[in-house]
Amino acid sequence: MPAKQITVPEIEEWIHSQRETPAGLARMMGVTRATTGRWLKGYPIPLPSDKLLRLLMRGELPFGLLPPRGPGLLDLTPGEWRVIEVMRMREGFETAQAWVASKIQADLSKS
Repeated sequence: MPAKQITVPEIEEWIHSQRETPAGLARMMGVTRATTGRWLKGYPIPLPSDKLLRLLMRGELPFGLLPPRGPGLLDLTPGEWRVIEVMRMREGFETAQAWVASKIQADLSKS
């Protein structure tokens, strides 16, 4: 059963409890201020952002994670890199690149 949509009051309460602003939430999520503005007006939150927001609101996502510097094979958003960073820490990998490489190797070994 899919999780219920995060409500506007839940988002507003979390922003207030963190002494944050909608612009600060946008920075943490790797989206524009206009995007968080739409969410606060009740527009649906896309699934990847919804999952990331839930992690953030539950305190399971560390603040201030940044994507790797420099050009790379993967062109991911800051929000996607944050999710990868959380997963690599949970699974004990030294770097995000090592975590991604392990997932690619596991997928290739299935073939």
